[in-house]
Amino acid sequence: MGPTIVFRPTSARVYAVITWVVAAIVLAAFGANGGIGEVVRYGAIPLAMAVFGWAVFWRPCVEVGGDGVILANVLRTVEVPWGAIERVDTRWGLRLVTAHGAVTAWAAPARAGMGRARSARRAEQLPDHLFEGAGRVRHAGDAATVGAVVEDRL
Repeated sequence: MGPTIVFRPTSARVYAVITWVVAAIVLAAFGANGGIGEVVRYGAIPLAMAVFGWAVFWRPCVEVGGDGVILANVLRTVEVPWGAIERVDTRWGLRLVTAHGAVTAWAAPARAGMGRARSARRAEQLPDHLFEGAGRVRHAGDAATVGAVVEDRL
């Protein structure tokens, strides 16, 4: 069947790190400006910003494994077994259509314009290590890439 592939867009990781750096700078500025009192009083704001960066940018992923597809979105995680997937749609993002409705993935956005055609060509030329062996493999991918892997596994 192949390894479990964990897809996360590279841009989302960059945004998460930027959010964490800004939160750390704000926290340090509170400490430098007003000491520990200001950190205690206002420190929840940059900490909330850091949690937001984790929840929105770092946590979301799509896992394509032996039992099905796991979509870890911002607010919930959905496990879709292989037998439940009727169709894969990648026009606006990864969307798995099942008998119970459609499920979308936050971590597999679609490209727009000229990037869509390039993305479709790249999805046809995926590296062999995504399909051979066992264990977990991490890969950056958009809707076309993840959709191609899901369709290949189906």
